[in-house]
Amino acid sequence: MRIQLLSLALISVFSFVSCNIISDAPQLSGSEEVVYFSSFESKAELSGWKGGYKVIEDSPNGGGIKSAHISGGCVYPHFYRTLYPTQAEQWGINAWAKNLSNGGSITLENRTTDQSIYLSIQDDEWKQLSSDDLLAVKDGDEVILTLNAGGFVSSSMLVTSVEVTKGY
Repeated sequence: MRIQLLSLALISVFSFVSCNIISDAPQLSGSEEVVYFSSFESKAELSGWKGGYKVIEDSPNGGGIKSAHISGGCVYPHFYRTLYPTQAEQWGINAWAKNLSNGGSITLENRTTDQSIYLSIQDDEWKQLSSDDLLAVKDGDEVILTLNAGGFVSSSMLVTSVEVTKGY
């Protein structure tokens, strides 16, 4: 009987702890509808991405385990993927990011219309970022999501929980 009570108590404690961990997880989009999401935790979440990156074990509290480490010193995109909208709508971007050296950016560019929105990564601690502007997209457009660090000066950053959301 004591073993059963002890087992029940331990299960209750672990259930409570796991609920707290889940409730502390970063929630970026609120009520917005998510078009695309990646926290770089698995090979499936890296599918479709091109360019240079490393996945490392560093993330904000409650934000999983891994993040994409982007670094470089050239003007070309360092890590990017293509998205194809299926209808006319407005898209925004949200992410958690941390500057390691000289900052970086996350850009959502509609290649068809040559319009873009971006997030600037400057903080040395993990920070939740959301775009103030929205990007108009429509069926047939080619949209590029880019994580870029570097330019003419070398830099690096960490990024996780990247979301492209429908804005209203």
